[in-house]
Amino acid sequence: MLIADRTCKARNESGDPCRQAALREGDFCFWHSPDHTDEAAEARRLGGLRRRREKAVAGAYDLEGLASVEQI
Repeated sequence: MLIADRTCKARNESGDPCRQAALREGDFCFWHSPDHTDEAAEARRLGGLRRRREKAVAGAYDLEGLASVEQI
């Protein structure tokens, strides 16, 4: 069996199986592994910060109607 053939044994909120690849040393993916709960929580937190930052920057640099050099 290839590593890519192994999937996480966890279930998502709707009861469907998780489709992520399982870690080499376990039966769960990074997000569901009991050994990686702190790291996964930090990754989720940082992802949320990044999305908020991207949204703020996009709003600050939204130059509507200026799509080309000629329009500038």
